Amino acid sequence: MQSIKELLNKIKWDKSLDPKDFTIIYDDKGVKKEVAYSDIKQIEGRFMLLDGVEIPVYRVVEIREKGKTIFKR
Repeated sequence: MQSIKELLNKIKWDKSLDPKDFTIIYDDKGVKKEVAYSDIKQIEGRFMLLDGVEIPVYRVVEIREKGKTIFKR
């Protein structure tokens, strides 16, 4: 099984995948939030950067492709 970071990087670099098709769901202190993969500015170390906000990748609880869950913690 791929780690979350490996999957996020695959979405970014695999030319057969369109990042616009993916949605990331993460836990923000008990509240689940959704963000389009295309809103992620950078994946650096153990963090996703969204307009100056750092989100630890361990908080990702689900990844969806075109609405279908492809990863769930």
